[in-house]
This record gives sequence, structure tokens and C-alpha cells, in this order.
Amino acid sequence: MILLYVLTSICFSRMVDFSWEPFNDAKAYQIQVASDTDFTKTLQKKLTKSPSYSVELGYGLYYYRVRAIDNSKRPGVWSETERIIVKPYSPELLLPKDADVVRRFEKDIKVVFTWKSTPDIKKFQISIAKDTGETILEEEVNGKKWTWTPEKEGRYRWKVKALFDSTNTSEYSEDRIFDVERRNLNEPLLIKPDDKGYFPAYRKIKFEWETFPPSTLSHIEIEGPETYKKQNLRLLDHSIEGLQPGDYKWRVLSSESKNAPTIASEWKSFTVNEEVLSNQDYYIGMNFALLKNETSYKTSRTTATSTNLDEKDSLFQYTWYANWQMSKTSSLFLQMKKSEYDFSTQLDRNAIDIAYFARIGVPNFQQVFFIGLRQSQYIEEWREASVQTNILSGRGPILGFKMLGRLPSDHRLHIDFLYHKIESSQQNFGDLKGDAYEFKLGLSKKLWHKIWWKIEAGFNKELIKFTNNTQGTTKWNSEEFEPISIGFEYRH
Repeated sequence: MILLYVLTSICFSRMVDFSWEPFNDAKAYQIQVASDTDFTKTLQKKLTKSPSYSVELGYGLYYYRVRAIDNSKRPGVWSETERIIVKPYSPELLLPKDADVVRRFEKDIKVVFTWKSTPDIKKFQISIAKDTGETILEEEVNGKKWTWTPEKEGRYRWKVKALFDSTNTSEYSEDRIFDVERRNLNEPLLIKPDDKGYFPAYRKIKFEWETFPPSTLSHIEIEGPETYKKQNLRLLDHSIEGLQPGDYKWRVLSSESKNAPTIASEWKSFTVNEEVLSNQDYYIGMNFALLKNETSYKTSRTTATSTNLDEKDSLFQYTWYANWQMSKTSSLFLQMKKSEYDFSTQLDRNAIDIAYFARIGVPNFQQVFFIGLRQSQYIEEWREASVQTNILSGRGPILGFKMLGRLPSDHRLHIDFLYHKIESSQQNFGDLKGDAYEFKLGLSKKLWHKIWWKIEAGFNKELIKFTNNTQGTTKWNSEEFEPISIGFEYRH
């Protein structure tokens, strides 16, 4: 008697491996595989020297037997006939993974099962049981995916077998466990931006929140001005760029999956304001102004053309300026002025300012104090010691205050005050000293994108004294009315 063994390996080629105990005096072995017990329908007949044999077989029922061949090539007696069933391969389970946790909320959710099998298998049977072993359902499924809605919480086991036809099925796969839990999500906690906070326009705004317990998915809803398109975003970095000025509100909705019910936080509000500054802000601009000047000129110099003179004139002034915001509360300011009389050049002057701005106050009504240095240049065309033109240059500190308010109509109100003290002079033949005061009131509005226009009116007062070491003293008492000034700014 020959003892037979069979091992069916799981692979896509469906190879069946036969093996048996060897005979001591056997030179070879002969194996037959048939579909009937009489071996009239023999499918395989093979002579092999080793006590094993592998062959590819389709699904179904087979019979096989083996006999030994001795050294004289004489066959022995056939072994008893054995039966073998070639079954489809058991599926490989994919999802849910072993020990996965599926969470249920106020509404039922669906558990998705997936597995992998050979391409020739189209039908499967899935079995789900309680952790106690009680089977609660068995379902035939077409395809390699199936969805189930659990009715209760608890631990479950699942497994799948392949169905080739009504008689040829695989063994069940190894089972997996998964847990169905019920829990309620709490409202997300909104952290940033601060409620009723103010933020710069066209900047990146970071949104932060926490969910309890931590949820799989969160998305954010933002509502803003009428011109702003409502956003409902699933975010990864939780940052949004380029919000235009206006009032906004936001909230976060949290859920376990895309189709799971959500729970929403409360709404919080914030304001995006053009006047809220960051260290990325800067602006550049220019003004063109018409000034009406009244100057009282008095001198004790013997070489002066006139000792006393009251002069009225029209002055055109060009101003270029730039501001770089170093932080939310401080900036560096540079300004250049060039003044030209329309009808005479008796008191033309230029100035260069450099100042440090310190910002205080609330965003919609901010105040800025500044301190800096002004380099002034005055041109006098009275004859002085055979010199046709005197260019008098002086410098000194400037102190000032600026106020900017955002009006409800989206205009901005400007109020500026500056004091300039001339304390030093660059003259070789005298000393230039004096005081200058400037006041301006203006209104601005965005013209297009980051371009603003501005209209201003103002008043300037100057008390200037030039003392000549040999010729005497000259005093200017000058008042300038600025009925109109038109400018443009680029703000970033």
C-alpha cells in the first residue's frame, strides 16, 4: 500500500501538489488523475522518479492513485483511490482592517467591506458574526465590495469565501474583527482668529480649532461682505489668503467621514481692515498741491533790496513719499518736497524728511506719532554781498501726529499735524533758525485694487530768522493756505 498526501497551495495558477511516502526498492512511480473512480476518463498519467508531482487543475472533483515501478520496470499494485476537490482560492480581506473601530453617531453609518481575489471569481459570500460566534448574516455578493449598516454597537467578526459555481466554493478566509462604537461629537472649539479681531486686508489669515474627541474631517464656512463669495472649504493648512476688507464670520463643522453627520461650532466674527498693518505693509505715493502764500519779510541788512515787504504769491508743491511697515506698530517714513513759486522765486524751498512712526489706537481710528529729521533749503533772491542768490540750508527735528479713520462709506479721513524746529545751519556767513507748523485735513478712497486717491486741504505757518554776522538780521513770517492737494497712493 502506498500512502498518499495532497497539498493545495493558494496561488493564481491553481497548482495542486501531490506527494506520498517513497518505496525503498522503487525506481519510479506512476500517478493517474481522473474525473471518475474507474479511471476511464484519465486526465493525467505521469511517470516520475520522485515521490511527488505537481499539476495545474481546474475547480472540481478528481480521483487519483499511485503505484511503484521496480528496478525491472515491473509495475506494482495501485494504491487505494483517493478523492480531491480543487476549490477556488480564499479571498484576501482588505477593509475594514483587523481591529478597526467604526464609530456611529446620531444617524446610522455604513461599514464598507472590500477584499481581493482571482479574476475568474465574480461571486462571493460574506459572513458576519458577533464576537460570541453567533452568525447574524450571510450574504451573497457580486463583486469585491459590500456595504453594511450595523444596527447595534459591539464587536463583530467577518470573513469571505469565493463562489465559482453552486458546487465549487473556496474555504472561508481567516476572519477579522472590528468594533462599532457610538459616541457624540462635541462642538469644535474655535481658537484663531480671535472673536471680533481685526486683520490686514489681502494677507494670509490662519484659522485654528480643536475637535472633541478628535474627528477625522473638518471643514470651515466663511461668510463675508455681499461682494465676497461664500466659501465652504475642506482645508489642510487652515490658512486663507487675500480676503478683501469687510466684516466676516466663520464656523467649523466636524465629522467622522464624508457622509457622516456633522456638528457645527458657534459663529465667530472678525474684521479685515485696510488700515490694520503688518510688517509686510508698505505704501508709496505722490501729491500735487496749490498753495497760496503770504509772507511778511523784514530785514536790517544794509545790502538788502528792501527792508520790509509783504508778499503774496502762488506756490506749486510736489511731494513724493514712501512708508515701510517694520512691524504692526512701527514704520519708517521718507518724504521729499519740492516747492516752486508761480510768479516769483523769492522764497523757493525744498525739504527732505525721514521719520520713525509709532502707531497706536484701534484699527478703525488709529493714531500715529512720529519723530524724525528734516533737511530744509530756502532760496532768497535779494542781493547779498554781491551774491545774486542766497541758498540757505538748515536742518532740525520734526515731531508730529497723524490720525486716520475709516468712515462707514469706505472713505478714509486724514488729520496731520507736524512741527519742525530748525536748530542748526549750514551757512558760512550766518545762522538760520526758526519754527514751522503744518496742519492738513484730507479724504481718501480706493480707486482700483491697491491704488488710492486722496484730496487734502491744509495750512502751514513758518517763522524763520537768518542772522548775518556782518550785515544784520532777516525775518520771514510766512503763512500758506493749501486749498487743494490731489494725490495717489499705491498701498500693499
